[in-house]
Amino acid sequence: MWQIFAALWLLVNLADWIFAHTQFWQLTSIVPTPIFVLVDIILLSIGIINADLLVIILSVLSFLAQLPYLDINWRPKRTSIISDSTLKIFDWNTLFWHKDEQELADFLHSQNADIYHLQEAWLKSLKTYDISLFVEKYFPGFNFAQNKDVATISKLPINQVIKGTNCLHFGCWLRVDVEWQGQNISLYNVHMPVPFEIAYLFRPRMFYKYWRIFQSGRELMTLELSQQLQSNQNPLVITGDFNTIKRQPPIRDLLSVLEEAGGFGDEVFPITLKAFKKLSLWRVDWVLLRGLKPLNYSRQKYTPISDHYPILVEVTLPKQA
Repeated sequence: MWQIFAALWLLVNLADWIFAHTQFWQLTSIVPTPIFVLVDIILLSIGIINADLLVIILSVLSFLAQLPYLDINWRPKRTSIISDSTLKIFDWNTLFWHKDEQELADFLHSQNADIYHLQEAWLKSLKTYDISLFVEKYFPGFNFAQNKDVATISKLPINQVIKGTNCLHFGCWLRVDVEWQGQNISLYNVHMPVPFEIAYLFRPRMFYKYWRIFQSGRELMTLELSQQLQSNQNPLVITGDFNTIKRQPPIRDLLSVLEEAGGFGDEVFPITLKAFKKLSLWRVDWVLLRGLKPLNYSRQKYTPISDHYPILVEVTLPKQA
């Protein structure tokens, strides 16, 4: 029996390479990396206990098939970059706009960031919240830009703003260019729609309807971002809530052309989402770079008003030691 299960598990992991870009395979995104690792460990242990060589081989092959896209920080990276100046970027999906704006502003100020990337600037009615008054009151002298629910607050002057056009109500992207260290830096703030609406999991018609809508929105946003990467030659940072784990597009594809900052943190599983109130197993918020180097990455512990953990990252222009 265990040999059959181990063989099926290997087929599942091989299928991930074949079907990763198909819409129906996005349903597997609900299964987080720690679960994949746990199944591998259980199968390997059973194989060793039962002296079953086939189960051992199949479990090892399954692990190797997963390995490129397992979201595990095996060993914290360290940079050889020496820099006199860093750009500090704070990224957070706030889960609606906090009714106590003073508390929210105090928390944001405590990060002492140069750039704030915020997602889900919504009222409880799901209407977009205009952050202009918030910035004027709590961040005087700062600059800002907003596109639907994604908002960027910048200590640096903003030279250019480009807003994503293929956006659903439940997600969008925003590009802001700032001058830093004599270079034009592009900052992308992304909120990608969820792959599917889990609230409709037991209502097949509604589930299928929103699955198609969200998948279409994700594909259009991914296409726009890909075109941006091809045409934009600036050093750039992309942060935000992608609602995507490492082994699925668009993160799977973006990691082939961009550097990921989470490896510069100290956590084995750099988890950013606390789902179902207490279950923290997924990383769906990402920091990706090109032409800049991460110096430090940390997941903040503040979550009373959101199911996402805030991320603080420091980057610099590359200057080799």
